[in-house]
Amino acid sequence: MVTNQVFLSFIFIVNGIVIGLLFDFFRILRKTFKTKDIVTYIQDILFWILTGIILLYSIFTFNNGEIRLFMFLAIMIGISIYMLIFSSYIIKINVTMINLIKNIISKALPTGLTAVINIFSLALLKKYSIIAEEYFSSLCVISTGICGLMLLLTFIPTKKSEDTKLPFSIYRLVLEIIMILIFVIGLTVFRFFFNIVPLSNISFTVIRILIISTINFVILNCKNKKV
Repeated sequence: MVTNQVFLSFIFIVNGIVIGLLFDFFRILRKTFKTKDIVTYIQDILFWILTGIILLYSIFTFNNGEIRLFMFLAIMIGISIYMLIFSSYIIKINVTMINLIKNIISKALPTGLTAVINIFSLALLKKYSIIAEEYFSSLCVISTGICGLMLLLTFIPTKKSEDTKLPFSIYRLVLEIIMILIFVIGLTVFRFFFNIVPLSNISFTVIRILIISTINFVILNCKNKKV
């Protein structure tokens, strides 16, 4: 009898910890995503439904549907253990990770769309013989590289120690120039490793890609910020 109560107490302490995790799951969603009141109400209802399912399942599975007072005490102990020891760390870690992922997606999406638009445009130009087929793969590589440089520009953080009145970050500008030089060296000196045709054959097309990519990138970034 005592052994069974100890086992049941442990089960319902675990139930309390799970309920605490479930509660924090919805708290994390509210901290990381802007939700309307109706969504909040739905989340509250969903929390209580899931909590009820968890408790009923445990009661019927482990105690044949019998409700004992010590079960509720064990649940409160489990919730208290979770809230006092784990809750703050779980929320902090998950909110940080979700915000980081949101930040990466919001910055990478315009660049990704720009790369897709460029490659799709090049494919159409190749289909209608406006650009030679032997130049297609080289132009795709260069186009993707240009988009990669643009993405890098958005990810490089401004150096906090900078004290400048300029409308851009010197730190970011220097790093971007270095990456552009590396990119250009790769396309010229080491082009044979990447199977790139001589730039003199596709220079005008590359310039057009650069201009179009910049325009697309700026437009998509502006729309993304408004959203």
